[in-house]
Amino acid sequence: MAKLGTQRQTKSKTLPKDTGREKNIPTTFRLIGKLKIKMQKDVIDQGYGLKGKSRWGRDAIHGFLNDPSWKDQVLDTEMIGGHEEKDVFYLTKDDRDDLITATNEVLAYAIEMTQRGIRQESIGELKITATSIIRAAINWQVFDLKMIKVPSNKELPLDTS
Repeated sequence: MAKLGTQRQTKSKTLPKDTGREKNIPTTFRLIGKLKIKMQKDVIDQGYGLKGKSRWGRDAIHGFLNDPSWKDQVLDTEMIGGHEEKDVFYLTKDDRDDLITATNEVLAYAIEMTQRGIRQESIGELKITATSIIRAAINWQVFDLKMIKVPSNKELPLDTS
């Protein structure tokens, strides 16, 4: 009980300090059930731990977007149906921006390859989203679909025999 004539002191409320870390945004996607189980196993087997799934996902997405065949893999992955299992990665705003840019690049690529007669995409029915990129990146990482770099003629050693 406070004494008469004295004011009760309260702590002033302060705003939390800005830690400089970006807030992660939950990004939901759907996968084939067996792929989700394989992804969870790989997260642990690759040393990310039980709480490292989003970090694993971010690493997979960024690695995937650097693979020379990523656009074709996105288009091929979207032809596979049965995405019944829901999951989530927590991504930064920059990660989300990268996914949006990537979706636009895949759509432009699909149009160009169809016009050139290299791919046969139904452009009017093609729906590429951030989830499409995430799904393809998970497939790429889980099944080790990394494209090998084939040296160009300029990089090959000359045969002097």
